[in-house]
Parts: sequence; structure tokens; C-alpha cells
Amino acid sequence: LLLNTSVVDRTADTLFAAVELSNLAGHKFPSGYPARRLFLQISLVDAEGNTVFENGLWDDQFYLVNEDQGYELHHETIRSEEDVQIYEMVMGDAEGNYTSILERGYNKLKDNRLVPRGFSSTHSAYDTTRVDGLALGDDNFNLDDFGNEGNGKDLLFLNLPTNGNDLALTLEVKAYYQSIPPKFVDELFAFEDSSITAFENMYNAADRTPVLVRSSALEMGPFVGLEESEASSGIQFFHQSGNQEIQLFTKDVVGLKVYSANGSLVLERDNLLGMNQVYLGLSTG
Repeated sequence: LLLNTSVVDRTADTLFAAVELSNLAGHKFPSGYPARRLFLQISLVDAEGNTVFENGLWDDQFYLVNEDQGYELHHETIRSEEDVQIYEMVMGDAEGNYTSILERGYNKLKDNRLVPRGFSSTHSAYDTTRVDGLALGDDNFNLDDFGNEGNGKDLLFLNLPTNGNDLALTLEVKAYYQSIPPKFVDELFAFEDSSITAFENMYNAADRTPVLVRSSALEMGPFVGLEESEASSGIQFFHQSGNQEIQLFTKDVVGLKVYSANGSLVLERDNLLGMNQVYLGLSTG
């Protein structure tokens, strides 16, 4: 698995980012026994070490925090800590209800496992390997920018609330693998049987910690916000490309502050009125 994270935009209350997952296996990932799944853990921490956003955590019994009852739907965009992205195959019984008992498995309710490169819905074997659930309508699941199938990727968007935090932030995305999540055996352990009890004892004694497959992290500088001026103020900016000049025309007395991309104040002018040509005199970048 490859995992790439990029920042799209940042506003006063939201960080917009994207996570691209690329399947390097020659089959679906995860594959094999239907309990196996991959999930994402997303965290956003500010420069003072405060947690701004996090999801995909697990409790002391290895249940995922905020995972939906039954099963979690496929997400195209993560907007809250309750949106946990899980790549898995989910079985349904003959009545369409979630089940983890193999003998009751009648159809698939969800299959958004990452497909291999070259995977196509027109292949003759698609009926036994098909994608199911909301991933079918995801324009960024196994589709390139032109809508062609077969890139073996999923592009997930993150619209993470920052709650007005304007400090520098670190975004980290981790992909974890679980072979047998506890929710998958809950239905089995409800039965009384010596074989089931023996397996339950072995299961509880095993190390069930999710396995880290891949992680990606990036840092961004503090947010510098500029309040939009009312149209009646008469303020206009003209950036002269190449000569590092800003032309400013205003009917009111204003101050001008110029910040670099990392949030550093690089120039400041006070008491500007009328037409002004401000030379930046900055080095490249």
C-alpha cells in the first residue's frame, strides 16, 4: 500500500486535505477471509501539542471508536470524528441484515476493499469480485481524472474542522490492518459450544493490536486570515507579477501587512490612502 497526503486549502475553521491510497498487491487489499479489514486513523495536532481532530481510534478491547452499528458505510469525504474510513467486505443474510456468520452470508452489503491495478467491471470474473455499496458511486474509487477504470486507487477527501485554531498544524494519516476485529466474532461468541469457547479463549489471549501498514504526515504553517472588505470600501489590489510590486487604491486610511506562505510577517505599511505602489523587495519564494 502507498499512502500520500496533501493539503488542498485551509480556512479559518477548516483544513481541506486529500489522501490517496494505492494498492500494490495483485489482488484486493485486504483479501482472503472476510473479517480482514483496513482502516484509517486521522489526527490533526497543533504546534502546542493540542489535538484538534482525531478519528479511527480503538478502545481497550480493540473496537473502533465511533464505528457505526452493524457496519460503517464507505466515505468519499471525512467531515467529523464519527466518519471512520474502513476498507472491508461486509456480508448480509437473506433478509439483508449484517452478519459475520459464514453460513448466513447471502450477499455483500459492502465491498470497498482496494482493488488491484487494472481491475475492471467489464472483466468476465467481475460477478465474483465486484465492488459493492457506496464505493460504486465514488468517482475517485479506481477511476482516474478522465473516468477510466483500473488505477487501483482511492482518493479520500478530508474536510477537518479546526475550530478557529490558527497555529501551525501537523496532519498524520495511518492505515491499520485488523485480521479479526472483535465485532466480527461477537455474533459467534453468542453461541454456547465447547469449540466456540475454546476459540474464544485463544482469541482473548492473542495480541489483537491493529497492525500499522503505512503512514503519511505533513506539516503546515499557521493560518493567516484576512477579513473580506465590504465592496463599498473601495479597496483594490493589483499584484504586478515580476517586479514585486503591489498597487493599492483605497478611499479610506488603511494598513497593509504581507505574510509569507509559512505565516511570517515580511512587510508592513501604515496610513496608506489613495493610490500606493508598495515595493516588496523580497527574495525568491
